[in-house]
Amino acid sequence: MRYLATKWPHAAPNTHNGIDESLTAVTLALLDERPGQSSEELLRKALRNWAFVLPSREERKLPTEVANALHWVAKASRPRSDLGDAAIGRAILDLLRLKLDGTAAAAETVQRKRRTLVNALH
Repeated sequence: MRYLATKWPHAAPNTHNGIDESLTAVTLALLDERPGQSSEELLRKALRNWAFVLPSREERKLPTEVANALHWVAKASRPRSDLGDAAIGRAILDLLRLKLDGTAAAAETVQRKRRTLVNALH
């Protein structure tokens, strides 16, 4: 969220969308299997439309299903230290190469997602 707050105010609308898409993809890739998971569609909607946009979700009224999905995401998110595990890191990078339908994303899209991940980690 600190990364988002830094980049968002000075970014163009298409950049907002790219940041949102990248942070959503990275977040979904870093989730553990846990009971109570919402559908992937709802998780993606909650992240893209509520979590990774400004003003922050704390400043807006969330629908109950979105609030529940984001609460689950907070509990299921792996610690950042997991990125040090080569297998997990590779799996995340591999997921960033895919579009929603499972086909390969364009090279520029993959680079943008990787750049967002690296910048957010810094």
